[in-house]
Amino acid sequence: MSAENWTQCPVCTKKFIKERAGLYGSVPEDIYLSEVDRVERAINAQNLREDYQIGIDLEGNFYVKYCGHCAICSFHYEFQTGGNVLPNEERAK
Repeated sequence: MSAENWTQCPVCTKKFIKERAGLYGSVPEDIYLSEVDRVERAINAQNLREDYQIGIDLEGNFYVKYCGHCAICSFHYEFQTGGNVLPNEERAK
């Protein structure tokens, strides 16, 4: 894969939002504020690495490849698609 990007992991984000919601009213205010700050930093962390590649090869095959992997929770997703973009009469040559 050629391009690299880091973003928020959707799995971690949902987990941390749920964790933050569960803190309210269950701990003293100073602990709550400290934990909310910690959770907010975790929610905003760039922990999902995205690699992707888009192109056309010499035979006229267009392709899109994507892979995402979280460094925290090990969430992993891959996607690949493509097709030949040359007109039918050009493919046989």
